[in-house]
Amino acid sequence: MKRWKWLVLPFSLLVLAAAGCGDDEDCGNGVVDAGEQCDDGNNINGDGCENTCTITIVEDTCGDGILDDGEECDDGNADDTDACLSTCVAATCGDGQVQEGVEACDDGNNVDGDGCQADCAVTLNFCSNGIHEIGEECDDGNTDNGDGCESDCKLTPLGGDCGNGVKEGDEECDDADLNNKDGCTVQCKENVCGDFIVNVGVEECDDGNTDNGDGCESDCKLTPLGGNCTNGALDPDEECDDGNLDNNDACTNQCISNICGDLIIQNGVEECDDGNIIDGDGCSADCKVETEAATFSNNAIALALQDDNYDGTLDSMVCGNIEVTASEAFANSVYGVELQVGIVHSWVGDITIKVVSPSGTVFTALSRPGLGEAADDGDGCCGDSSNLVASSPLTFLDGGAEDAETLGSAVGGDQVVCQDDGLCEYFPNKGAADSADTFADAFSFEVSIGTWQVCVGDSGPSDTGSLESAALNLLRTKL
Repeated sequence: MKRWKWLVLPFSLLVLAAAGCGDDEDCGNGVVDAGEQCDDGNNINGDGCENTCTITIVEDTCGDGILDDGEECDDGNADDTDACLSTCVAATCGDGQVQEGVEACDDGNNVDGDGCQADCAVTLNFCSNGIHEIGEECDDGNTDNGDGCESDCKLTPLGGDCGNGVKEGDEECDDADLNNKDGCTVQCKENVCGDFIVNVGVEECDDGNTDNGDGCESDCKLTPLGGNCTNGALDPDEECDDGNLDNNDACTNQCISNICGDLIIQNGVEECDDGNIIDGDGCSADCKVETEAATFSNNAIALALQDDNYDGTLDSMVCGNIEVTASEAFANSVYGVELQVGIVHSWVGDITIKVVSPSGTVFTALSRPGLGEAADDGDGCCGDSSNLVASSPLTFLDGGAEDAETLGSAVGGDQVVCQDDGLCEYFPNKGAADSADTFADAFSFEVSIGTWQVCVGDSGPSDTGSLESAALNLLRTKL
């Protein structure tokens, strides 16, 4: 803002202007002659009296420390973080400038819920408010992507070798997916209690610390509500009260109904719960696991079995490799496994079949059917005498129609399983092996990418055979 004012001079320099003009020679003589407004005895401009003997006109200036008309304040500086803005307007909430020590934020409006409240306090539980809060993987106070923390407060995937399914260099883990809540983050760090990221199925909460009594305990379980909650009676402000501390039934230990999207899996109702009700992220809007089916096979194994060589170890078996590649949709975690194997052999009771994952997990799908072996060591005689041919492959899957232990029991010794009895699909039976009972128990949520092995052992003499082909039908998920 500008206006003009007359510089106030000592009375001795002022006279009423007389009619006519003073001689130019008189200006600067120190005497206010007729026609002069002033005369300070010099010819210097800007000192209150110009070299024309007229009063110096000065401009009102914001920031000069003088409170002029039209200014709300003037603190003599251009600092916009104090109580007086550089425009000489008093600082207020909603002016777009954060007043240091008074305001936590100022987004230029007086609207609540947009990250900065109407009173210039930070909106809590708001992504990009710069406060790392429960439910966020990060919060850097902006909505930029690619800077380590995305606009949705999710960690930026590390890139490079991280995400290729192979643990390398400084990586703590690498599960080749973009799911941050499955034990390995998108930055190839182990998901641990206290990292703000809820490891679904393991943690119920994660508030970024290991304190107890603050709503999320040091083991990342919800703090029991206490009081009347869990007394079995429905009290005011309780949605439910079943009288127990089981968080995975219909009523949580905070007396809140267990619903899809609350990060707590309700047993028997939900297959997953990732804290939202969004489809396409591995866990559907109704808390069912979303899967992608893919088949990987090797039809040219053609390895002769080592007759009567099996002793319970992988070294005593022949193994065919199956290469499993990454999913374009980043659905790389195992959720279901189905094995199909083509074997030639004249005595099925000699056969043991194992599957080995890229992580090294060993699972026994078949163990010498018809023989109640005391140990998984290849000893004993003799099991079912039926035959196998590669053109009638066997299928093993959880929930299969027949028990693998009964394989061959419906045909005679000179007949072929599957080809002659039509019984081609079996659920696994580990026999005496130290193994999980199901494919799901053995492999669920392991990284699928890499080399899988299908191994076959022969425990009896005389009858020989070969492993011809193998295929894995995988259900994979982003979880």
